[in-house]
Amino acid sequence: MSMPVSNWFEAARIVKTLARKVKVVFLSMNSDPQIALRAYDAGASGFLPKTCAASELLIAFRTVLESRTYMSPSLKEAVDALRWAGIVPTEESCRLTAREREVLQLLAEGKNMKQVGEILKVTRRTVGFHKYRIKEVLGAKNNADLVRFALRSGMIPISEATAKR
Repeated sequence: MSMPVSNWFEAARIVKTLARKVKVVFLSMNSDPQIALRAYDAGASGFLPKTCAASELLIAFRTVLESRTYMSPSLKEAVDALRWAGIVPTEESCRLTAREREVLQLLAEGKNMKQVGEILKVTRRTVGFHKYRIKEVLGAKNNADLVRFALRSGMIPISEATAKR
């Protein structure tokens, strides 16, 4: 679910903004109920773990095509508990601009400032400015704090972060 410049939540928001009738179903290796809540907040109509059976995927698609939402039964109880408790998914990244979220994702994926600049077609100095601002907004002290935030917020999947070791 990680993408070169954006992340899956941002992509869902963009798709829903540009084409309201499009249905978005997340199929994720992350079965954290807060991630599922964030997916719905971003406009998803369905959320399933990658470990679901093919039959469940078909049920989800049929449900979503009938203009209803679908939550995998394996997550439903935990998500409902979060909703009843009034827990809202953390969305500190809302305080970041779209460009700052792009920079943060690329840095968290292990790219250096020069590489980020090349991908986004900006100078290394501009990337440095964005990084400084991101740290300021998130209260991060170092790069590890930025990576932790990106993992917690679902900008990059845990498997991607551990695969680069």
